[in-house]
Amino acid sequence: MKIYLDTNVICRPFDDHTQERIAKEITAISKLFVYISSRMFDVVISDIVLSEITLIKNPIKRELVELLVTEITTKRVSVGNCEITIADLLQDKCKINDYMDALHVASAVTANCKYLVTCDDDLTRKADFIKKELIKSAYKIEIVNPLDLIKED
Repeated sequence: MKIYLDTNVICRPFDDHTQERIAKEITAISKLFVYISSRMFDVVISDIVLSEITLIKNPIKRELVELLVTEITTKRVSVGNCEITIADLLQDKCKINDYMDALHVASAVTANCKYLVTCDDDLTRKADFIKKELIKSAYKIEIVNPLDLIKED
């Protein structure tokens, strides 16, 4: 099964473990990485993920995240006209706050992923609305927090 990982999911294991929510997400993501290593999931990322990783200020964290991406990625989506068109539609219709998030969703749907896994509250709050809008364009995706994805197994 193909899943798209938002940058924040890949970075989460390197975040502050003392915060309860982050600690719970890290536990779920660790389990997710076990599934990935056993080939239960094929990981898709996009040019957007790689671009966002370059913005990580801490050089050690950036290098660790880059290594992790290399290890887990099965497919990389290049952002082209189709993804931009979908992202524009989503930002307009679904009021996604961050255009990069709209590009993540667009990349996930054009790669035919079943899930977009994200720690982004704006995306998960709007997941049903985004899903309904995408269905109008013949796309389908489930937007879930790692905790919700792991609950489904």
